[in-house]
Amino acid sequence: MNRILLIDGEANSRQAIRSVLDKSCPEVKIVGECKNMATGLAGIRSLMPDTVIMDIRIPDGSGFDLLELILDVDFNVLFITAHEEYALRAFKYHPLDYLLKPINPLELISAISRLQLLSGFHNLEKLPPTLSDRHRPLGGKITVCTHGTLNFIRLDQILYLQADSNYTTFFLRSGVRLVVSRPLCEFEQELPRDSFFRIHQSFLINMDAVEKVMNEDGGYAILESSIRIPIARRRKLSFLHALGL
Repeated sequence: MNRILLIDGEANSRQAIRSVLDKSCPEVKIVGECKNMATGLAGIRSLMPDTVIMDIRIPDGSGFDLLELILDVDFNVLFITAHEEYALRAFKYHPLDYLLKPINPLELISAISRLQLLSGFHNLEKLPPTLSDRHRPLGGKITVCTHGTLNFIRLDQILYLQADSNYTTFFLRSGVRLVVSRPLCEFEQELPRDSFFRIHQSFLINMDAVEKVMNEDGGYAILESSIRIPIARRRKLSFLHALGL
């Protein structure tokens, strides 16, 4: 059962969402409704929902402001708003979907149905051939500076990157670790997106290194050498899609 929190300043909108979910989505349960940013933040912290359906413009702030107050957004986000112009910024938060008001019931039901994939996927002991066949040179290097030394790193030698405030640690297949005084978000932009995926706020992984995906403890990607990397709940769907699932 996927537990949902509604955050919307319009009572009519909340009621419309509730009506659709109650009628057509028995696999979810609405655990609370909030009408502004303050109550929304309190609701997230106290109710710990699996999914938050929120408007972007809400009293005393915005949906973006609310998400920025949460250190690690460990829930799915579904934006429902009357403002199409926020779509580009919204996708920074890896939402389940971005739906426009007035609510189209079929679009809402379709978005909610994707939660089944997120909450119901099991251990994938054997990944599809399209993934297992991808172990090939990535063709290229990245240059990073550590302690005054320039390091030229082949992309296919990177297992994953881990954030630590404004520093990033490179973990290489050779066992070498390199600490760089640059934030992870910069490397997320530089590295090829078809080969590297931001699986969690603190981790950027080489997709070629993925050997298994485990559902236990919220979800983990198992990389080479049995390295376990947590999967942020709101990024599971995008990650599974990137794996070709």
